[in-house]
Amino acid sequence: MRAVARLAGVSTAAPYRHFKDREALDDAVAIEGFQTLYAEMKATTEATTDDTDPVTAIGDLAMTYVNFAISHPAVFRIMFSLERDRTDEARHQAINAAQGNLHAFIQRLFPAYPADGLTEALVAFGHGFAFLHLDGRYAADVPAQVEHRVRSALAALLEVPPRGTTGS
Repeated sequence: MRAVARLAGVSTAAPYRHFKDREALDDAVAIEGFQTLYAEMKATTEATTDDTDPVTAIGDLAMTYVNFAISHPAVFRIMFSLERDRTDEARHQAINAAQGNLHAFIQRLFPAYPADGLTEALVAFGHGFAFLHLDGRYAADVPAQVEHRVRSALAALLEVPPRGTTGS
């Protein structure tokens, strides 16, 4: 907590006036992060029209997610720290709001497919790319390269021709 206080430019006692301990501070950061990410994802889904190609629409949402992670790496890591994820009700509510929005979006884009499986697959896809960039496996310093990498991989996954056919 001393480091947090130092970064905030306040006394070392100041954070304890607002948070019981480090876990409470982490919870507050994570909840705000999920709420911000949810708002950004919701704006992306609401900007999608019925004429938008589904692969493009999912790519837009994946980029929203990956860009959030790259722009807020410390917050993103706290959001997904497993020690607290499993027990904190407010975190679960924030996560469920974001995942509910994604699930509804998937149902809207792909009404003939099971939204549960696609939602889980796309969460794993976006989360994987986010951490690959955060952990330095992929360079995150050139936004156009990040976008190309994410959209190319997504297009390859979603546009794979059925078995027994040849691709274009």
